Parts: sequence; structure tokens; C-alpha cells
Amino acid sequence: MSEFKMLDPMLNHRLLDQHSHAIINRIRHPEVPFGLRAISLVPKGFEPQERLFPWLVPLGNRAIGSSAKTDLLNEIDRLSGGDGRDRTSLEAPSVVMLLACDIDDVSLMRNLASRLIVALPDGSRAMLRWHDPEVLMQLQWMVNAGSLNNLLAPIRRISFWLAGHWYSLTPRGGRVSSILRMDENEIVQLSRIGMINQVLKETGWSTIDELTGTSKRIDVAITRAVQVHGLVREEDLVAFATHAMTVHSRFDEHPRIARLLSEVKARRLEQDPQTYFDASAMLTTTAWRDVAAQIQLAGSTNS
Repeated sequence: MSEFKMLDPMLNHRLLDQHSHAIINRIRHPEVPFGLRAISLVPKGFEPQERLFPWLVPLGNRAIGSSAKTDLLNEIDRLSGGDGRDRTSLEAPSVVMLLACDIDDVSLMRNLASRLIVALPDGSRAMLRWHDPEVLMQLQWMVNAGSLNNLLAPIRRISFWLAGHWYSLTPRGGRVSSILRMDENEIVQLSRIGMINQVLKETGWSTIDELTGTSKRIDVAITRAVQVHGLVREEDLVAFATHAMTVHSRFDEHPRIARLLSEVKARRLEQDPQTYFDASAMLTTTAWRDVAAQIQLAGSTNS
């Protein structure tokens, strides 16, 4: 298993000097800040979509001057709560991921670029945004050890910013194959990362273990929504999983909710546009409170 730990809230010179490269999310920051030298991480064949892929910034003394390093640290400090603001509601800094590697820039660029694409079971390819900390934190429990090793093998350590704090991940290491492949179950789970993270924003978390445990329960709720109730739209799956986490894990067993889900399914078969998201949004806070209380009471009675 890979090892996680929380670092000091503020990124300092010492921590920055322990890493060889930085990753910048180009979608959020299309321009490289502070005149830093950046390498475009674009997989072969995806050049027309270059703007979707991240920058790789070398951090060695020959690549970044002391002035640029200070500017970078000041910007990260300012956007990471250095002024005393609530850390969990902060805007992410331009640099949200740091890498410690022992290979040259060109070799690292080629290796990391190839890891941004995953081969699907049907032979097609899709983008894997592992350089986004919100995605990386889901990958660490979703994919098997071999896939995670193959993804992170060239990296000795990753430090990343997530929800107002810096964390470090030490990969276990392993052999690297030329193509990153995942099985069908992993691909299905990967497709849910965005939905899981949407629900997490409603439930919150305070530790890595809590984030992982909550994410797994959200994944179970999404699976139930699909397999038991036939929900397929993203907004419906997010709404269902949010209710499973904030109302009760078995909220859909309540007669009122069961009836609502049946009506939504019937309307879908009749090509009626109303969704579970729409129908459930009409319930009041009091109604949801009653659902939770009655499900809890029924569970206590049956135990």
C-alpha cells in the first residue's frame, strides 16, 4: 500500500527543495506563473487537445531562480490560508502537486504524459487526470496495487494540496509497462470519480481515512441507484448518493421515497423528462427529516 501523511499547512522552502518538479493544472491556469520554465505533458496523438493537459515545471536550481521560487511560495501561501482564512473554503493555488523523481526532464515528461491516458477494455483510450489531487485520492482505493504502481512508479514522493492542506504520498514503486491498462470494474469506478467528489463537497471530511471511507460508501450508494432503481443521469445519481449520505443509508426503503422512485422510473419509460433530481427537490426539509426519523425508528424496532 502507498503511504499518506498530512504535512505542515504551509509549503516552505525546505519542502519545496525536496521535490524535483511541480505540476500545474493548465485548465485552471493556462498561463505559467512567474516566468517558470514549463514542459507540456501531452500524450502522443492528443496534440489538438493540448490545453486539457497539465504543465510540468522543473524545480532544480538551474531551472528556477530564487526570486521565482519566493514568488511561487508567496502565491501558494496566500492561496493556502496564510492570511488566517478558513482553509477548507480556499481557492487552490496554481501549483497543487509536487513530485520527487530521479530521472531527467525528458524521460519524466514522456513517462508522465503516457500515464495521462488509460487503455479501455474496448481498445479505445481515455484521459486519466491523476494529476488532479481530487482524482488521485480516489485512485488510491479504486484501482488495484499493480495499476497504482504502474501509474506512480517513476515517482518517489508526491506532495499535493487538497482542501486547504498539503499531504504527501509515497508510492510503493514497481515495474513500469508502456501502456496503462485497467480492468472493466476499475473503469466503471473511475467514471464515478466526479460524482463521488460532488457528494463529498456536501458531506465533508477531515482525514484521509474518512475521505476514503466516505467515498466508498458514496460509491455503494451510486451502485444501488443504478442497479436497484435504474437511475442513469449524473444529476440523479449525485442526488441519490447525497441523500444516502445525509438522510439515511436506507432512505430509499421509506414508502414515500420508494413511491417517488417508482414514479420516476415509470415516467422515464414513458419518456417523461422529470428526473429523480427534480422530484426529490420538491420535498421539504421537514419531509426529509421525517424520512430519516421513520427509517431510524423502523431499524430500531426490527433489531
